[in-house]
Amino acid sequence: MSAPHFFDEMGLEKQDVRHLYRHIEDWLEQTPADVLAARRAQAEYMFRRIGITFGVYGDKDAAERLIPFDIIPRLISRAEWSRLEAGLVQRVNALNLFLRDVYGAGAILKALGERLAKNPSLAKENGALIQLDVTGPESANVSHWVLDFTGAGAVREGTEPKATTKLRIDDGDLVALTKDPGQVRDFFQRGKLRVDGDVRPAHKLSFLKDL
Repeated sequence: MSAPHFFDEMGLEKQDVRHLYRHIEDWLEQTPADVLAARRAQAEYMFRRIGITFGVYGDKDAAERLIPFDIIPRLISRAEWSRLEAGLVQRVNALNLFLRDVYGAGAILKALGERLAKNPSLAKENGALIQLDVTGPESANVSHWVLDFTGAGAVREGTEPKATTKLRIDDGDLVALTKDPGQVRDFFQRGKLRVDGDVRPAHKLSFLKDL
């Protein structure tokens, strides 16, 4: 039976230790095994005391488990980190865009359209034709929406040249307005909400509440 195979980060399966790990190699050679064991025990004790643990859903043994940890540090070179960083930034941006689609302007305005369909009187309270531009994580990433309160009320994606009011707001600030539409004045004064044209409809955004 062959011995289990492990990935050797320090040597990359070579006899020589990678230059990045020279100081770690010296430390390991100079540190007795019982000292390493004691350091690990101390770390695990602190993890349990602070609460750095997790549970496995559905596991019969409900005991909390420690987050996997090794007192021997994992070193990353500048070249390796540059490559990792680019991938991480790309992944975070992709996740932000996904969350924006699920919880951001698209979801909010879809819910607004459904609310108007159930309660047409909301459109009469505002009575405006609004062009709403929502900026995403990147300033160049803008979604365009039309809030038509001139009839029964409708929401659609796109632009409307005949809009009497044009609003521009960040996606995150739009989400904040669904929780407290009363922040409109503050957002306007701080430049977080830009209004072109008739400003009166901008003060009648209570329809965003709890979307």
